[in-house]
Amino acid sequence: MPETPATTALLQVRGLGKSYGDVPVFAGVDLTLAAGEFVALVGESGVGKSTLLNCIAGLDDADTGHVSFDGQDLSRLDDDARAQVRRRRLGFVFQAFHVLPHLNVERNVALPLLLGGASAAGARARVAEVLDQVGLAALVHRMPAQLSGGQLQRVAIARALVHRPALILADEPTGNLDPQTAAGVLDVLHRQVREAGASCLLVTHSDAAARRADRVWRLSPSGLFAT
Repeated sequence: MPETPATTALLQVRGLGKSYGDVPVFAGVDLTLAAGEFVALVGESGVGKSTLLNCIAGLDDADTGHVSFDGQDLSRLDDDARAQVRRRRLGFVFQAFHVLPHLNVERNVALPLLLGGASAAGARARVAEVLDQVGLAALVHRMPAQLSGGQLQRVAIARALVHRPALILADEPTGNLDPQTAAGVLDVLHRQVREAGASCLLVTHSDAAARRADRVWRLSPSGLFAT
């Protein structure tokens, strides 16, 4: 079982398993992630990396095992309580962006702050800061339909980071980006981890992205293994 260095665990996953009908996706997944760690998750296509992130975030229910986030067992919470945890303390970068088409860039990124009760002025200042970090400062008023795939990916990353989450779950965040922009996005993720003490679990097929991680784990149908 991949273990984290001896420090306070932010995320603990024990015996996690998931199937769709009679088809197993993965089983026996154990992992521990400490505050301030940047960990990459790799594996063959179809092995369930995105499903694992969804189960950790409480967006999908695992069939077996438990997920504990900051000492709280998420499997014991109802859907509303899980949503509150995600809203306050978790940032999720979806592979399919999930950017709201009827909101401009600024309002898409501000959404987690506004849902959390931030003032409009405070949200605007923080949004401007994070959009500058991902290179989208000039596009605050653009609508999603006016953006490229790479720009939409950066909007999704900015939205995941804007409320300074304790845990970042990122599903192929650099998959639609050119190498230079991808490196810049990884810099932003690293800054959040190092300066804010957040933790990041990054699903990636990119060797360059995996090399930036403190540790690399490989997911297989029979569990998770350190590389």
